[in-house]
This record gives sequence, C-alpha cells and structure tokens, in this order.
Amino acid sequence: MKWMGILLAASVSVTATSSWADACLDNIKQKGALLAGNGLMGTKPFVWKNEDGTYGGFEWEIFQELGKRIGVAKVDYEITEWSTLIPGLKADRWDIILSSMSATQERVQNAGIEFSTPYFLLIDHVIVKGDSPIQSVADLKGRKIGYSVASFQDAYLDAILKSAGLTRKDITEVNVNFNLVTALLSGQVDAAIDGYRNFELIQPVLEYPADIIISIIRILQPCIPEIRIHS
Repeated sequence: MKWMGILLAASVSVTATSSWADACLDNIKQKGALLAGNGLMGTKPFVWKNEDGTYGGFEWEIFQELGKRIGVAKVDYEITEWSTLIPGLKADRWDIILSSMSATQERVQNAGIEFSTPYFLLIDHVIVKGDSPIQSVADLKGRKIGYSVASFQDAYLDAILKSAGLTRKDITEVNVNFNLVTALLSGQVDAAIDGYRNFELIQPVLEYPADIIISIIRILQPCIPEIRIHS
C-alpha cells in the first residue's frame, strides 16, 4: 500500500531583484541586525517564545547561525499574519522570511521572491484520531476536514478525493489555521490535511504524555501514487 504525500521544501525567502541583491547585505550590516518575518510563532518544533522572552526551536537555531555567518550580531523576528509575509518582504518591512515557507511552484514562478537551499522537507498526509472510524478516503464523505493556509493543499485534496470518487462538495472544509492537532483532538474536525509526518506527529509528543501518543493520531494512507511538488 502506498501513502499519498506532497513533498515540499521549506526555505528562507528573500526578494528577487538585482538592486536588492546588491544592497541587502550592506544594509543589514549597517543596521547591525537581521529581521525575519514569521507567521508561525509558537508552532513547535519550528519556533516558539519561552516565558522568559527567549526563543526556542530548530528554526531559531538556524536563524542564529545565519546571523553569525553573515557577520550580524543581532537577529530578531517580526511576528505577523501568514498572508502578509511575502507582501511585507517586498515592501522591506523585514529582510527575509524565515517561517517554514515551502518553495511551491506557484511561489517560485509568480511571487517575485527567491528561495534559499531547502533546510527541511515536509511530507504531507491526512491524519485522523487513533480511534476514528475513518479508515479510508471514501470514509471522508460527509466529514469535516481541517486545513491551514497553504495553496498546494487544493491539488492534494482534489487528488485524494478523486481516488475515492469524491469531490470537495462531498466534504466540509474548515480553516483551522495551523492548529491542526488541536482541532482534531477537540473534535472540531474529523480529519486534517497538512499531516506532516515530521511535524504533526512530533507536536503531540511535545504536548501530551508519551503513553497515549500512538492512540491519538493516525496517518490515513490512501492506496494511490504519491504527488510530489518540487521547487
């Protein structure tokens, strides 16, 4: 049985103009600080803010290392809504985007920004609760499906539903932003897309007792070929 996934590369993003490329590093060094737009603050294990005001997470570690390598003493975040990340970058509100932004084909071709070498890969899945009666894609009919805000999910959802003879008219889509696990466990939705094997199954480990993890989240594995989106 094959699972269906969307393989995405998350990267650091910068504006894609020759003038920016010529002046950006000098401007950042002159300011003495590198500012990153972030629309995912508080999302473990990526980046979060501790009670003492410090940051944690592997993206924070990457950010600090980036500052060291370009010779800037200070790095900091501008916390914003996800939808403002690219417009804000192009308006020079921040120097880079460091917010787990995937290098989708649409963004690469049309957003007018450049992506760094990917620093991690996301494998997308449908996830359900461990005791859910949903055992196949066909069982999604009439169910509430949670999603976040990434545009690539449209193609993903259409493809998995088509495999069972369904369309999006057969389900109810619920935008739960990035609170996928919370929405699933609370019963707000019956299933969620964006179930990254290396993210959504890590989040419960960080927030719930280890002995119940296996029972609360299960990956739904449609028997259809993978969809892969490359940067």
